[in-house]
Amino acid sequence: MIAVSTGGTLVSLLLSTAVLFLGPRIGFEHFGKWSGVALIGTYVFAIIAGGLIGSVFGFLLGRKLLPRRQLA
Repeated sequence: MIAVSTGGTLVSLLLSTAVLFLGPRIGFEHFGKWSGVALIGTYVFAIIAGGLIGSVFGFLLGRKLLPRRQLA
């Protein structure tokens, strides 16, 4: 299903971009010299979590929109 891969890609892109955009503004400064490592770790986690969340939503959307076939 194309909805699964598209949903995973879109949500992953949105979450990772939000981390890169909002991360330095929200407050990774309290990590001190580890703030860069924390930002990169959060970025990688956002990519993985976004892919999983988007894939699940894409699967559920595809299941809802596609007609079910009856077995004879």
